[in-house]
Amino acid sequence: MLFAKIDQHSKKITFNGPGTFAAKETIKSLGHAKWNGAEKSWELIDSDLTKEKLEQVFPEIKVEITNAIKSDLKSTIAKPSNQSEELDGLPHSFSVSQVSHQINSAIRNAFPSIIHIRGVLSSVKKNSKGSVFMDLSEQDKPDETISCVVWSGLDKLTAGLKKAGFELEKDLQVMFAVEVGFNRKWASVSLKVVSIVHEYTLSKVKAQREITNERLKAEKLFDQNKELEPSFLPKKLGIITSSSGTVINDFMDSLNTAEFGFDLLWYSASVQGQSAKKEILEGIKKLQSVKDLDAILIFRGGGSAADLSVFNDYDIAKEVCKSKLPIFSAIGHQEDQSSIQDVSFMAFGVPKDLGRHFASIVIDYRTNFFDNLSTIRDLSNRLIIQSEKDFYSLSKNIFSFANNIANVFSGNLIKLSNSFPSIVSSFIKKEKQSLFKTSVPIVSLAKQLCEFNFNNSLNLFKSLSNLSERLINEKNKELENSKRFFDGISPKQQLERGFTIIRDSKNNVVTRAKSIKADQELSIEFMDENVKVKSI
Repeated sequence: MLFAKIDQHSKKITFNGPGTFAAKETIKSLGHAKWNGAEKSWELIDSDLTKEKLEQVFPEIKVEITNAIKSDLKSTIAKPSNQSEELDGLPHSFSVSQVSHQINSAIRNAFPSIIHIRGVLSSVKKNSKGSVFMDLSEQDKPDETISCVVWSGLDKLTAGLKKAGFELEKDLQVMFAVEVGFNRKWASVSLKVVSIVHEYTLSKVKAQREITNERLKAEKLFDQNKELEPSFLPKKLGIITSSSGTVINDFMDSLNTAEFGFDLLWYSASVQGQSAKKEILEGIKKLQSVKDLDAILIFRGGGSAADLSVFNDYDIAKEVCKSKLPIFSAIGHQEDQSSIQDVSFMAFGVPKDLGRHFASIVIDYRTNFFDNLSTIRDLSNRLIIQSEKDFYSLSKNIFSFANNIANVFSGNLIKLSNSFPSIVSSFIKKEKQSLFKTSVPIVSLAKQLCEFNFNNSLNLFKSLSNLSERLINEKNKELENSKRFFDGISPKQQLERGFTIIRDSKNNVVTRAKSIKADQELSIEFMDENVKVKSI
């Protein structure tokens, strides 16, 4: 709280209270001021400031008036001191100085004290003497302007503004404490800036972001872009940024660390000023119509709060929310934040981080691919070894089974052939005469039967042998196909395709860049030879 005591008799105003220190610059701009160390107060000497004027300059001040002098001053236009010339037959007229004097008196009567005026800077010009000439416009009526001037002491007036991160520049929303006067030389109204309310500028910028975000939340659009499904491996990217500056180089430097063929479509747009909104909106709409585009990137480098204010615009933020493609943003520096970043699919502190994000996607997939390839190779080797063991065991069992069958049939045949002579002998003894004629056909029949059984057994053995041979051939073919497959993905084949293998001093394969230490000896294997290098 700031307190003021007006002594109308001595024309002295004394300022004290806890808010005195914060208001000292404004107090000093009101006239001849000095610090009273004994009373811990600022004193404004020989001042005609009224209570109403102080309350305009300091909205929360408490004013006390002492030694009041009653006055019935009226706001009248002063009459010229010298009478106008009277010429016969001509209308009554005023001289130039008389008119200027009356206009000046009318303005002073209309604005007897300092007033506050707010608006948007539409023009800012500085001269070699340190003066600043500005045009202040209505927010929604850019053609309605009024001129303001800072004759001297610019650094002192803008100290609070600069501390809040602002400069007097075009498109900045400001509030000035001004003295309204009349410039007789140029016959124009003159608004002399005596102080700048930087809190107003800061509140307007912050309020715009909050207003935009709350409006999008009420419309249930705030999280719409964040809910999109990104591409598995983004390759075709649309970029919206300025064609001037080096920010695109920072982005490309980090993106190129992936050594991947990204397809980039650059839509050059202003990122500050009056044309920025229109061009950014056009860029978002046009890039969405590009076939097979994976994502849209909006970024710019650092700047003042006024420079970045366009990224709090409701129409741009709404277009980001409604985009059918994920939008990635990086606006200003790490500490800057805007509505565009709030509603984007993903936001980053600086454009360099944005490029690094897409590069890391490629690097991670590439690393995982080679890790998985190594795992497949190991599993395949184990599968081949196990298959060979299983095949050998199966073949051994088949041959053993076939041999057992052959032995059984062979034994049965021998027993059967041995039994026939005794049967024939018995029949001959009992019925030698009756069986003599039939003995020869029986012996012949027995011989044929033995040959038949033996041939069947032999054919069965051959069939089992052919079956085993076919199984062995099929397994050999499978092994040959597996060999060709793994030869195709072998390190040698990868080297012939243009890849390289990096090994450390212990001949271990290096898969991650962060495992490489400075000045470490490395071996890079190409298709034709190995090259020794040292890391930086």
